Amino acid sequence: MVVMTLLVITLFFIVPRLSNTSFTNSINRTARWLDIASASLRARSQAEQRRCFLRVDMKARVLTAMAASNQDDGTVDKDEPVDSPFRDKDAATEKAPVVLGKFVLPSDTKVVDVAFPDMQVFYDGVVDIYFYKEGYADRAVIHMRNGDRMVSFFVEPFLTRVRMEDGYADF
Repeated sequence: MVVMTLLVITLFFIVPRLSNTSFTNSINRTARWLDIASASLRARSQAEQRRCFLRVDMKARVLTAMAASNQDDGTVDKDEPVDSPFRDKDAATEKAPVVLGKFVLPSDTKVVDVAFPDMQVFYDGVVDIYFYKEGYADRAVIHMRNGDRMVSFFVEPFLTRVRMEDGYADF
């Protein structure tokens, strides 16, 4: 009888946790990756003195950590237009950004939008959040949905960690 009571009490506390583990694991995995990617992009941009960025592809549901190539200093070549037939095609491929890491969002998680403080909100497409060689980053909020729950991830200019809040939060 005592064993049965202990078993029932234990199951009473464990079963509610099991029903919510898919959400917790999906969001926690995404939060951990964003946190590590943000810290490493910030450190890499300072150490290598080149701009890095976090690319958020909302349609493909992929987060990509990238760094500008060694030849790319972040400036635009004003002498030749991008679509010019005289532009050196090999130079264009050399300036392609370097992929540092990729994270495919779990099937039950999607990016709702990416918001910036100047009231720019992107609901689809590809958005880049930049990490500059001076040590700061663009301030942005990445809103994600997992089932019926919303989560907001804050990328702050001078903080190395990404802050996570439940719900749809703004600046």
